[in-house]
Amino acid sequence: MMARLIFVASFAVLLMAQPVCAQAGSGEVASFTGQLSSATQVDRIVFDVNPDHFGLTTNGTVALVFVLSSAKDSLLDPGLIKVVAQKSGGVEVGGPRKPGTWGSDASIAIVTLNAGAYNVLVRSQHNTKGAYRLDVLLAGDANGDLKVDDTDLQIITKLKGVKAGDALYTQLADVDRNGVINGGDRERARANFGASAKTAQAANPLEEILPPGALALVGKSSNSFNSSVGPLQFSLTGASFDLNPTEVTLTINGAHVLADRLTIGDHLLTANVTLADGRNDVSLKAYDTVGRPLYFTGTLWAGTASLQIDLVNPDGSQFLQQAKVVAVLSDDHSISMQATTTIGS
Repeated sequence: MMARLIFVASFAVLLMAQPVCAQAGSGEVASFTGQLSSATQVDRIVFDVNPDHFGLTTNGTVALVFVLSSAKDSLLDPGLIKVVAQKSGGVEVGGPRKPGTWGSDASIAIVTLNAGAYNVLVRSQHNTKGAYRLDVLLAGDANGDLKVDDTDLQIITKLKGVKAGDALYTQLADVDRNGVINGGDRERARANFGASAKTAQAANPLEEILPPGALALVGKSSNSFNSSVGPLQFSLTGASFDLNPTEVTLTINGAHVLADRLTIGDHLLTANVTLADGRNDVSLKAYDTVGRPLYFTGTLWAGTASLQIDLVNPDGSQFLQQAKVVAVLSDDHSISMQATTTIGS
């Protein structure tokens, strides 16, 4: 007997991190909040360096400071931040990263970016989970006015030697957050001279949620029995799949499907697998090109079996009139097969 797909949890497109408003003069170019629900989870936040929003240096770049901190009452210990360029196939953008800053568990990454779209990957460390906040600042913006100019260089020069805990200390002037304002901070500001950001934030594409049913299982029926052979396929409408197979996590009964078994097109993800006889718990996590995570979780019953059913009268003789017989899967009563007989079996 073959069996059909049961939805134990509906598929959905989830927003993992939400943009929040920054306070005037606080220096944040952008801020995002999110939740890491497991110690191994990695959140991906799309960050766009758009010339309409950013003023670039004469070199056509902007240096940004990404600061990951735990939210109030959160048990999260922030881990390393990774920034990758979308067009380069996930190659990491260089720059110093630290899993902790002076006097804080906040982690930091300082990167110099060209115009374009980037993925910011955030995670925890020390087997922790919880809510987080990711702040983005202009490197060297010592007074928090969202531009790096002579005033910022003068502030950092005047504060040279000031340490965390001193009355004049400000984190905005301590670009690398090492607890002391020094020549290295001034050099970072000088290299970012002329960079700026508008106070009005550009719309984050993660704010647009795909509708229910955008991700769908195809090639297998959800209301009839299915064969265990043939590929497992997922379609995506209203968006396009990220084509990097290493970004896809697909498990069947807890076993990971290797990336070389996956074929990804703009709107179709195919896994060249054979389902096991019986129960198959399927879990998929993928991304679209915007960076939105896509989830599917379901149970697929597969395999074949022959079941002999004999119909008898109360006296034990064969029941030879027309009868409809319905066989129900004992593991899930929503799975059934029916047949009609006039020969008693």
